[in-house]
Amino acid sequence: ELLNECIEISEIRNQDIDYERKTIFDIKREINLKEYLERIVKLTEIDHNSIVTALVLIDEFLFRSLITLRKSNICMIILTAFYISIKMNEDNIFKSNYFSEIFGVTLKKLSELEIFFLSKILIPVIKFLEE
Repeated sequence: ELLNECIEISEIRNQDIDYERKTIFDIKREINLKEYLERIVKLTEIDHNSIVTALVLIDEFLFRSLITLRKSNICMIILTAFYISIKMNEDNIFKSNYFSEIFGVTLKKLSELEIFFLSKILIPVIKFLEE
């Protein structure tokens, strides 16, 4: 419910933005967000710490990338953040092929999403640490 409200607020605030400008995270089909999250939690066996980490990653990504949260991109942003969070926090993680299957994306697409997501978060951190 809260995520849906955030999306609606984001779309209202950004009505002037050209929505034809697609990102790597945009998909054409609409997915039920609640069911999607329940599926991820069930099939990945993600723990609470990883969920919190994923939410922090999403917040940081949206801030640094200037991507507007929309119905067309929320699922891919969530799956990428959860995937990275699980890799960061969990001791026993599934292989990337498994994640690609349960998320419904190709392994190549999953890798592209991960690289893009991390590049938006890590490059500023690395620059800050170098100073």
